[in-house]
Amino acid sequence: LLELLKTAPLDPALVQEVVGRTFTDAIHIVGEPLAQKQEPANPVDAQFSAPYSLAVAFWDRQGMPEQFAWARVRDPQVRWLARRIRVEADPSCDREFPRRYPAEVVVRMQDGRSLTHRVPTSKGDPAWPLTQGEIERKFFALAGDVLPPGRAEAIRDAIRRLEACPDLRELAALLAAG
Repeated sequence: LLELLKTAPLDPALVQEVVGRTFTDAIHIVGEPLAQKQEPANPVDAQFSAPYSLAVAFWDRQGMPEQFAWARVRDPQVRWLARRIRVEADPSCDREFPRRYPAEVVVRMQDGRSLTHRVPTSKGDPAWPLTQGEIERKFFALAGDVLPPGRAEAIRDAIRRLEACPDLRELAALLAAG
């Protein structure tokens, strides 16, 4: 969906329906039972809900930790859109799994337009790796809540110097609890 939205800046308020298609094993985890996946009860349920994840990504244009906070999980706009999203197994995706993790999304707009986008595997897979910038954004999003100010930057900087580092004690000290 995020790849589609890069080329087609669609308004989530004007969505009629979204259908996600992927391999069967994923559907069992993130798509069933549909009614519960469309209305996750808490942030953990939201992380295992394709309808919720697609809805919040549609509104926020990203899927970072803040998209799975209580406030977003309870947001009426996100929940409204999640109820318009369903996921289904796609035999062509099953044929590629587990070598790859393909998925397709079909977005039907209220004005009658239908847009489709397929990805061959998940972002972050070795075949479609995260960029250095994406890795850093994700690291800071995750580390920001658990590390003191400045420590995440110090860890990033130490990792950037890793190849030239003759001694890992500096990095180990930064990674140590406390």
